[in-house]
Amino acid sequence: MAQQQTAINGNRYSFTSVSVEMGNSAIPKGVFRSINYEGTKDPGVMQGNQIVVVGLTTGYGQGSGDFEMAVAELDDFFSNVTNNGQFNVMDVDFDIRVSFSVNDIDVRTDVLRGCRITAVTSSNASGNDATVKSCKLFIRRIWINGLSLFEDPAAA
Repeated sequence: MAQQQTAINGNRYSFTSVSVEMGNSAIPKGVFRSINYEGTKDPGVMQGNQIVVVGLTTGYGQGSGDFEMAVAELDDFFSNVTNNGQFNVMDVDFDIRVSFSVNDIDVRTDVLRGCRITAVTSSNASGNDATVKSCKLFIRRIWINGLSLFEDPAAA
């Protein structure tokens, strides 16, 4: 089993190790409160008139995710990805690259292709935290450190 190799006192990745590119824009560090994503695959079950499963189909893969981002930077991203409002925010597909590194040593990158925003939520409360908005994502393809979670070989 591979271990993260760093020369920084053996430290592991933390949320401060994350840098994000969305669309064609590098997002400044410190503006994300969270970024989460998952891939799921639902294989079809072949059972027929048998008591036990006799086989599985390849099934369908799908990705989803969400992120929370500071309002001002999210406004900038929306403006950029929609070409200053030429398209609706929820009609535009874009890619996300999430990279993890400690002082640019042992960099690993996850790639989320064909992302589309499906929901935007604004939750505001009193306190000293910066105002953020949450966005939910539909994700067509996910690569975790270069490895595809699900892919149609004919479309690769």
